[in-house]
Amino acid sequence: MEATFLHILGNIDVLVYDADQNLIAEGSSLTDNERVDFISTAGQEYHFRVLGDNPGLQLRFMNKVSVNSPITFVGTAGDDSLELVDGGAIVYAVYNGIEYEFERCEHELFVFAGNGGDDSAVIRLGQGKATATMRPGELELRRYAYDVDINGVEEIKVFAGEGQTTAKMYDSPGNDRMIGKPDYSVLRGVTNEFYNYVKGFERVFAYATAGSDIANLYDSVSDDRFIGTPEYSLLRGENYEFYNYAVRFDRVHAFAAA
Repeated sequence: MEATFLHILGNIDVLVYDADQNLIAEGSSLTDNERVDFISTAGQEYHFRVLGDNPGLQLRFMNKVSVNSPITFVGTAGDDSLELVDGGAIVYAVYNGIEYEFERCEHELFVFAGNGGDDSAVIRLGQGKATATMRPGELELRRYAYDVDINGVEEIKVFAGEGQTTAKMYDSPGNDRMIGKPDYSVLRGVTNEFYNYVKGFERVFAYATAGSDIANLYDSVSDDRFIGTPEYSLLRGENYEFYNYAVRFDRVHAFAAA
C-alpha cells in the first residue's frame, strides 16, 4: 500500500491489520509519502487504516508481485511496465511505477507475465555471461546468477553488461523487420505488433521462419566484413567488435557508410 502526499499539508500514517486486528505493518514517518509492504496470504482478510488529514492524499494498492520462488510480476488487463536492473548484490525492480529490491543471492528466477494491454519490459544486465532468446512477446534470459522469463509482453528491451553475451531473435508467422547495427539490433512485426530490442550484445543471431521478412544490416565506422549467401548473411567487425547474423530472410540489405 502506498500513500502519496505532501507532509507540509498534513501528516498521514498508514497501518495494516490482520483479521484479528493484530498490527502487521505500518508507515509512520514525518516525511512526504508512506509505504507499507507485507507478505499476504491468499484467502486471508486484511484491514487498512489511514490516520491524518491531507487534501492531496492519494492511495494505491498493489498485489501483483509474488515473492515466493520465483519472483513473479503478474500483469493486469491494462498496460503494465517492468524494469529490472542488476545492481550487483541487489536486483532493483520498478513495476507499474512501484519500486522493489531483491537480494540477488536469494532468487534464481524472475517472471513477468503480461495479461492483456500494451505491456513493456526493460532488463538491464550487470557483469557476466548471458544468453537472451527472444520470440514475439517472449524472453528467456539465462545468466550465471539468475534467470528472467517474460511472456505476453509486446515490447521487450535488454541491455547487456560486460561479459560474453549472445542474443537469439526469432520472427513471427507474419511479416517482420530486422535492423542490425554495431551497438543494437531490433526484430519487430511490420506494424510493431511485437518489438524485441537488444543493445550491447557481442553476438546477435536473427532467424526468419515464416512470412515475408526483411533484414537491414549496417556497418560501423571502422573496417567491417560482409558475407551474403542464400541461407544467411553476416555483417561483423573486422576483429569481431560486433557480429550480426541473419538467417533465411527473404531480403537482406547491407549498408556500408564508412
